[in-house]
Amino acid sequence: MVPDCSLEFLKSQTVVARNTVFATAGKHHFGDPFDLCADDHCQCFHGVAAIQERSRQAGAETRGEVLMYGSEVCDARYAKVCGGVGEAYHNVWDDLNVPYLTRFYDGPQTPKNLPDLHSEAGVEAFLADSPKVFCNPEAFPLPEYLRKAHEHFNWQVGYMPEASGFRWEVRMTPRELGAIVEEKTGWGLGAIWDIQPLERGDSGRIIYARLVGENGEKIIGKELEIRRVLSKSHLFSAMFIVKRELDEQGTVQALVLKGGGWGHGVGLCQVGAEIMGEEGYSYEQILTHYYPGAKLKRLY
Repeated sequence: MVPDCSLEFLKSQTVVARNTVFATAGKHHFGDPFDLCADDHCQCFHGVAAIQERSRQAGAETRGEVLMYGSEVCDARYAKVCGGVGEAYHNVWDDLNVPYLTRFYDGPQTPKNLPDLHSEAGVEAFLADSPKVFCNPEAFPLPEYLRKAHEHFNWQVGYMPEASGFRWEVRMTPRELGAIVEEKTGWGLGAIWDIQPLERGDSGRIIYARLVGENGEKIIGKELEIRRVLSKSHLFSAMFIVKRELDEQGTVQALVLKGGGWGHGVGLCQVGAEIMGEEGYSYEQILTHYYPGAKLKRLY
């Protein structure tokens, strides 16, 4: 979050962060003298010196407000870029039906001809398309301040310096991928000749995949484990298709992962929400877009 972001987006992010405190405090960090840590595991916070006036304003104007589903305080998950369609909670974490964390189309209207994202052909068609969704910089160009913030962050963590994360491509040789998998898991699969999606979620993200190596096969899942095992850091998302580059003898020379989105895709899409704020949507409209069925209520 940068202070140049639209106020309505900052207000929506403030409510979501507040929800996370109420919904998750006491549910992890057992034995620690705190409920939440200050990094990606819980909530990123860089100290009081980093607080800006617009941050204070967003907090003041939403004071006491949280998202509720019936009498329940929502566990309002969020990620950087959904890639066009949001994922359901149960496809990423434990098998629970969370009614406000379901599939959504990240645009003004869901098209009638949206491909079936549970199928390989549908995901490939969707990734090749440029849908009119809020997090697509071709459909809704990023404001200059947001583009620069992305470039700075991406450069710091060694990711693609020019990309928003909406669409991406990673290329690895079978030996390179095999070495990464062995480092992350200890499995001695050797060169990885193929990654075969076995099940996809509502957004096209892979839930389970089979790794085919020269020394055997292994099944990995769910979403976070796939991203962890297939990258030295973390793969951008599990919404990807796999293309194999073959030489004249039919030997795999490289596996090319063509994907979309940055993060698990559940709940609020931060880039999409910021664009909604720029487009004139209120923070309540932003929140109800990403958390269907949830209601904004003031508790104190």
